[in-house]
Amino acid sequence: MKNYLEYNFTTRFDDVGATRTMMPHNIVSAFQLCSNNHSDILGVGVEDIRKSGNGKWVVLKAKFEFDRFPTINENLTVATWPLQTRMLFPRCFELKQGDTSIVRGRMEYGVINEETNRMVLPKYVGDLGITDFLPSGMKDDTYTNTTCEFNESDLVYTKTIRLSELDYNVHGNNIAYIKMATDCFTFAEYSSLDISVLEMYYTNQCFENDQIHLYKKKLDNKYIIEGKTDTKSIFRAVFILR
Repeated sequence: MKNYLEYNFTTRFDDVGATRTMMPHNIVSAFQLCSNNHSDILGVGVEDIRKSGNGKWVVLKAKFEFDRFPTINENLTVATWPLQTRMLFPRCFELKQGDTSIVRGRMEYGVINEETNRMVLPKYVGDLGITDFLPSGMKDDTYTNTTCEFNESDLVYTKTIRLSELDYNVHGNNIAYIKMATDCFTFAEYSSLDISVLEMYYTNQCFENDQIHLYKKKLDNKYIIEGKTDTKSIFRAVFILR
């Protein structure tokens, strides 16, 4: 089926970190690689969008459900497909071991014009999607949209955006934001977490040499993390615990 893509891979040493498991950014990187390849196949890759309307893909929000985090030398299948839509462009993801679903996700994409920086709507993109959601089904594809107020005592660290955090469009990479959010935890803190869901909200772009202040607060069974400059919010991450 043209509008569905999957491939198999084996987790390697560089797919896992100090926890000896894949971390959220490793899994989302696998999802995004699959998504990029699929978009090229469908004729709506980054260069296709740029040439057809001087546009660029941006991620607006995302949600991932984790049953567990894979370890090294696991044989896995990653799959992706777009959904039919009229406005935003949702894309589904799944990470499986055999027939068992391990991680499920949904990312909402938009296209913005490079010159005006405003959202545009290439209608043919939405026509490429399929109607059904994940065959295994996400437990809940709604978003909590949890927010909170931070004070200076909630500041964990400040990050200066460098070359390696920039993506193809020369702005902050959405994977880099997930890394920044995860780095708000120490190794000991993260190792004790039982993460069920990660939600990401991308509110503004950032660029090279921007300074991002990372704030963290725990509310009930959630950790809310926000990255912002002195003048605007860049992203918000919500880690929901089991």
